[in-house]
Amino acid sequence: MKYVIVTTEWCLNHGIIIPIEARKSLDGTKVIFHEELISPVIRERSEIKSYLWDSEELHEILNSEEWTIKENLNYDI
Repeated sequence: MKYVIVTTEWCLNHGIIIPIEARKSLDGTKVIFHEELISPVIRERSEIKSYLWDSEELHEILNSEEWTIKENLNYDI
């Protein structure tokens, strides 16, 4: 399975409604979709990169500060 990350602005410009349950970046400017969900809208010359579901690159992106709140696990005893 492949995923794509697009901006919310791109979605608005292409008539794509972002589901409430879709995973978004913390600032809400990017969203991740299954590639097949928006493949009819993606053009051949589109510069939207796709990521395999188990790729290290996608894992790193989704675990970055842009997508995940990092909790301070400083336990003082």
